[in-house]
Amino acid sequence: MSRLQIKSKIKSIDFSTLPYSFQCRLIDLAPPKTLLNLRQTGHTIYNLTSRRGYFASILTVTTWNQLARQNHITSLENGKMYGARSLTLVEALKFKHLYVQHHLVISLTPQQSKTLKPSLVPIYVNIIFMRGLTMSDVITFLHPKLIGFQLSDPNILATRQAKDQFVQFVLQFTTRKCAVVKTFSNVISLQFYHELKTIVESERPSYRIMWKGGVVTVKHKALMKINV
Repeated sequence: MSRLQIKSKIKSIDFSTLPYSFQCRLIDLAPPKTLLNLRQTGHTIYNLTSRRGYFASILTVTTWNQLARQNHITSLENGKMYGARSLTLVEALKFKHLYVQHHLVISLTPQQSKTLKPSLVPIYVNIIFMRGLTMSDVITFLHPKLIGFQLSDPNILATRQAKDQFVQFVLQFTTRKCAVVKTFSNVISLQFYHELKTIVESERPSYRIMWKGGVVTVKHKALMKINV
């Protein structure tokens, strides 16, 4: 029997119909990338994946109170955007490398188990800074697989030093093709927008910066017609 014939005979199984212990086992064995996708499929798997570690696909950093942060997460989940987490400044700096904890599927002696350390993997791919951080803090959240960055803090670019750091951050971030940076008109002045546009489009010819509807977007030319 060919591989195609075998594949055609495979039937999907509803995850919710599996025994709870089997669900947990599947989640424990899933690699980080798969976990991230599973986490966005619904509340059942969303809750089970929390057993694997402290992580998020969409991370929001803000000084909002607990109620406001929970309302923000609820609004994202209502839009089927699971895997979001909202942290305060203190929490964000403590957990800036949100991770998935790997469990090694091998037999370990009690002594080996005591010395075993979890593998920490930066897992958030989109990050939103609402308020409360400096540009020096923001830069520490950049990691190779990050694709979306949004700056919504009206006070963060108040100094020349912060503006220079932001320019360098954007240049570093746009070394990848799929990177998207967004800020709002209350965050970036029109004068600084033109300065940023001149520098970035000169250093990164494949990227374009546009100001539309009060939002400044830095995006690759290939993505300009795609809403990201």
